[in-house]
Amino acid sequence: MADLAPRIEERPLEFMNPDEKMPPASRDALKGAIKFAKAKRMDEACSRIADLYENDKDSIVLSYNKGFCDESVGEVFKADGEYRQASTLANAPQGLIDRHLTAVEKELKAGVITPIPMSSIPRGVVSGGSAEKPSEAELAKQRRVALVIGNSHYAQHALRNPVNDAHAVRDALTKIGFDVTEIDDANSLRFAHAVDNFVNGARGADAVLLYYSGHGFQHEEQNWLMPVDNGQINCLEDATVGANGSEHPWAVSTQETLGRLERSTEGAKILILDACRDSPFTACNRSASRGLSAAPPKAGSLIAYSTRPGMTAPEGRGTVSLFTKNFVKYVGVPDLTLEDVLKQVRSAVESESATYGQRQIPTEVGELMGTFYFKVSK
Repeated sequence: MADLAPRIEERPLEFMNPDEKMPPASRDALKGAIKFAKAKRMDEACSRIADLYENDKDSIVLSYNKGFCDESVGEVFKADGEYRQASTLANAPQGLIDRHLTAVEKELKAGVITPIPMSSIPRGVVSGGSAEKPSEAELAKQRRVALVIGNSHYAQHALRNPVNDAHAVRDALTKIGFDVTEIDDANSLRFAHAVDNFVNGARGADAVLLYYSGHGFQHEEQNWLMPVDNGQINCLEDATVGANGSEHPWAVSTQETLGRLERSTEGAKILILDACRDSPFTACNRSASRGLSAAPPKAGSLIAYSTRPGMTAPEGRGTVSLFTKNFVKYVGVPDLTLEDVLKQVRSAVESESATYGQRQIPTEVGELMGTFYFKVSK
């Protein structure tokens, strides 16, 4: 972890102290971490706080303190998500949390974004795949980064599962060695900054993966992903133009995102879109197509859809979508290629969806220049 002291010394240390909801061992560990911070050992303090946070992400105190560490090193985008999580968990005004959340939101609006630092690891994949199956040691040396977004709490037409989907995919990808950034309930500003950070962090990566769960739609031969702040959207044309004078569209184009990733890295580029739910909006001037379109992939990339182009997928009956449930089941199985994983998912989803009375058949289009493995056996 980078030394955080230079920036943090510009203002008081504003860590939250342990509360009674934390287990005794965690309270003692956090007290020890704060002692390191007071001794100007922010690197050690924040390393310990990060470990505590990974084991208890439902803690208000740890969510805030993790955000404070990230804000201190300039990772305001990560800090924003952690402060928001702390605020949601608190479910009431909390001066310290609210003050820092307001501060990082101002930085985000001003465009003061520091790309998430990635470790420099020798590359092992060329042009979107490898000719032969890598060894476990070779795979461990590869730098694989992922952005996982789950949008549930829309201003209009909320969804039940996407945030749960994002949690499940984050955990599954982290276990197999991806450096994962998860964003929940991204509004248009946070969504745009998430993609910017992801593209910047993807430079030179061996593999990049974007997993999105939420509302999506096709319009004018493009696929679009929908932020949660859709209260002012009346039809699809509203979603594909700039909001509040911005020159950038309010929704996020998958084609544009994939094009930016293509310019950022020669590694494998994977988009997985569990976004084929019914669009809550129609076109202003003509009828809208259902689901997403089979957009042509870029060289060295693959796009997976939770159902066939032009079709929609139900949310399912569980706490995660049917597609996500099976993706996390198979992504960690050793020695399956990416295509093998998706075939297993397709078979399982088709079989289970038939019991709902709505046939769902995931599909993918791709031009990977080699074979991609999520995990290999020892």
